[in-house]
Amino acid sequence: MTEFHFYGTWNDSWEICDSILRDGRFQLILDIKWDSPNPSFLTACDETSKALLRECRSIYISSPLFSTQPPAMVLVTEGQNKGKYFVDERSGGPLLRLMMPPCYSEGGTLHLGHGEICRPTWTVDPETECRVAVPPNVKLGYEAVRGIIKKHLEQINVPKSIWAGAEARSLIVAKAVVIDPLF
Repeated sequence: MTEFHFYGTWNDSWEICDSILRDGRFQLILDIKWDSPNPSFLTACDETSKALLRECRSIYISSPLFSTQPPAMVLVTEGQNKGKYFVDERSGGPLLRLMMPPCYSEGGTLHLGHGEICRPTWTVDPETECRVAVPPNVKLGYEAVRGIIKKHLEQINVPKSIWAGAEARSLIVAKAVVIDPLF
């Protein structure tokens, strides 16, 4: 899995999601349990989408640039989510995965966690059901989305080099936040 890590606040996250969607080539799918095998796609970063994204910071990105199939949905057969469906990120698509950075208050202190954009290196061929390398257009889609994200970030040294959104950077420079470790 190829990954790019960054830090940001919710406002930084909204700007990133809005830019990805305004590009017009990408759709977002929340990583939640769905009532049907047909997930909804977010196509705008409006107030409804923001409310959903606050509850689920894990998102899949689909695009005609690299998604040759609809998302593969798997039925949950037991437990509290029995009868619901989830996205199988290794089948269908292929899809990119975006984790928005958590920004939270703990004990009166604001914390910034890292977010990431990920690209799979393999997927499952629907005809053979064998594991295969993802096609080159998935890498190109990843590079396009990473480029959109990086337009909202600056590289800063605190003490090591990290990428952070504008609001996160201001808070970091003012020493008004705790930066959670990457791992």
